[in-house]
Amino acid sequence: MDSHRVSGMNPYAEIARGETLVGRDHEKAQLQRFLEEKSSVILVSGERGVGKTALLYAIIDFPQDKIHFFFDATVGLSFLDKIHSRLNEEQMGVLQKVRNIFSAIEEIKLGAGSGEYQVSGDIRFRSIESRRDIFEDLTQYCKKIKKKIVILIENAHNLSETEQYLYRYITHITDNFYVFMEVPDPELEKFMIKDAKPFPVDRLSPQEIALICERGQFLSDDLIQEVVSISEGIPYYAHWLCWILYVLHERGKEIEMKDFLSALKGKTLQRKYDRIHIEIFHTLDGKTQDLLLNLAIAPRILTEKAIEAFSSFENSILSESMRILTQKGIVLEKEEVYYIYHSRFRDFLKKWKKFRLESKTKELYLRAAQKLKSDWDSVLLFSEVEDKNLFKEICRSIENEDVLLTVGEREYEKSNFDLALACYERGKELDGTEKASFIGNLGVLYRILGETEKALKALEDAMEIHKEIGNRLGEANQLGNIGLIYRQIGETEKALKALEDAMEIHKEIGNRLGEANQLGNIGLIYRQIGETEKALKALEDAMEIDKEIGNRLGEASTITFYICLAQV
Repeated sequence: MDSHRVSGMNPYAEIARGETLVGRDHEKAQLQRFLEEKSSVILVSGERGVGKTALLYAIIDFPQDKIHFFFDATVGLSFLDKIHSRLNEEQMGVLQKVRNIFSAIEEIKLGAGSGEYQVSGDIRFRSIESRRDIFEDLTQYCKKIKKKIVILIENAHNLSETEQYLYRYITHITDNFYVFMEVPDPELEKFMIKDAKPFPVDRLSPQEIALICERGQFLSDDLIQEVVSISEGIPYYAHWLCWILYVLHERGKEIEMKDFLSALKGKTLQRKYDRIHIEIFHTLDGKTQDLLLNLAIAPRILTEKAIEAFSSFENSILSESMRILTQKGIVLEKEEVYYIYHSRFRDFLKKWKKFRLESKTKELYLRAAQKLKSDWDSVLLFSEVEDKNLFKEICRSIENEDVLLTVGEREYEKSNFDLALACYERGKELDGTEKASFIGNLGVLYRILGETEKALKALEDAMEIHKEIGNRLGEANQLGNIGLIYRQIGETEKALKALEDAMEIHKEIGNRLGEANQLGNIGLIYRQIGETEKALKALEDAMEIDKEIGNRLGEASTITFYICLAQV
């Protein structure tokens, strides 16, 4: 094809979503029924290209009084409020409540053995039992605002198991909280919520595919039938087939339209995809092709700053190339976020130009890291990097403490301890306001990796910093971690001293949950050294506090240990 000669606005450049979506009336009605039922997690599944995400957009237009969020789990909720500047006050309120659950829980389970209590640490482990107060806060907030809260999550298989469970838990404790999780069929094994409501999205009927074709009002009935046959009920196929046919139609190449469709007949679905993607690519001029290839190996979700970081063009050329890509519907923009439509196209470009792109990946990412090193946008650089050495090199360029903490936390949750270590070591080097957090997190990681001496040194250093700046909670957290390490290596006297000091600080500052946790840990140490009466007394005191503050799960755990100990 000749490049860049389309005279009119391609009617297929705008992706059909929400009210403009055709042939999904039954599915839309089912989605509305979900919102009339009790809070739940809904699993939206189907093959790639069948229109799952487009269908979810229909929820935004539903008449129910609701607050909605749409985000891609490849990046995560932590980035949502940083880039979506148009969130209104109600949305920001809900978002902050949900984020509190993910970012303000500072309870971590130290030790692999059973019977160890949760103690506070600087890594914000997603512990349901340890921060019931946050969930109660969210519950009351949901009751107060009355509206339905709808979270639409694309690529939900990228959520960690803990994140998935937390969303499920939220729907169980609230009456107006709905989470729609989109997961393509090949990734279903990563979806862990067994009681989610299933919502499979099937292919369209021939009549429905014909409606997509009729949208442009330029195809003959015969050509429409050919598109219907070739697309096999997959709207993504039909959309881009019509997109290409419109380009040929505008150029007066009616014979080439028929030849193009004939060349696709009898091909496998994958071969059809490849041919369609090649044709789309060849409609672009050289510089726009180069930019698109850069974006294909860049993170899937991009901001304007990130796009600039991955481009080698001056601003005027970059702006023109982005205008072409967005005008053609190849790159989509939603509230200051950009991404290639669709993931199939992006994956094809990476495979098609594999050797060219592989040689550029490291150079592009390291250059982008230098440009974004102080910006929150640099968090995007870590979202899809699989090469651990490249991950660590990017990490060494970053100067934003929040990014390093966020990425380190996420890698810790995925048990990528070497990558979390790289984030926290880099954060420590910055010598900034979060230095104590980085050192404390290093202590926890060293302990997990079996480096006890380094763990103790790091935790003691973090404790001293918290002490110097008057952060009593941070001081208590690290004392608790130190106590558990001493317990692990058999130095019970030092363990008791650290845990008792931690308990006293929690008591002084009114942190009843922390006090109960440390009492439980103290009880376990007394059991370890054979002082049963003291162990029972500590556990009784922990149970009483858990009961007072409504920590029923903590109370249940303590009761279990108490009964086992009382029977000895």
